[in-house]
Amino acid sequence: MKKFLYSLLITMLLVPAVGRSQKITEETIKMGKQIASCFVATSKFDQEDVQAAVVTELEKAGLKKAKKKKKFYRMMGVEWPAVSSGKLDLYYKVSSKRRKTKVYFIASKGYDNFITSANDAGAASAISTFLTNINATVEHNVEIKNKEAEVQRMNEKLEKEREDIKRAEESKRKKEKELEEMKKK
Repeated sequence: MKKFLYSLLITMLLVPAVGRSQKITEETIKMGKQIASCFVATSKFDQEDVQAAVVTELEKAGLKKAKKKKKFYRMMGVEWPAVSSGKLDLYYKVSSKRRKTKVYFIASKGYDNFITSANDAGAASAISTFLTNINATVEHNVEIKNKEAEVQRMNEKLEKEREDIKRAEESKRKKEKELEEMKKK
């Protein structure tokens, strides 16, 4: 009985974490005329939010601003010590279809030598971690945006109530003035 209860407790604790985790897959994608190996992260958030988070995370990693060419943003010859000791060519795009946003992330060591988990497990793991952090960043940014909207609604409500109080005080003064005039007559 104790074993059952412990396993039930562990399951209850792990299910929320699994529900929030993001699956990173490796696929091939056509990039121009060539086929490239890429890492794909799927997110439930809007494309604009995910795109902003990708840019933010790349800037946190110390990477320069990417230039867009043929549907992909690219950064050529960048150093990213968290992934590789040498220079990398990075490509990414964010697309949305059927309420799912996908981030396609391609890393190359040059000359179409694309990073995969088979040829560089350490770099592949670092890229997967990077893509997982993007989803966490988007989730955090969406929470902030929702709280800001809530604060804005509360401020508008407060302003409306202040106007109502002002009108009520003005109405009260008019009634008092009318009362005073009636008493004088």
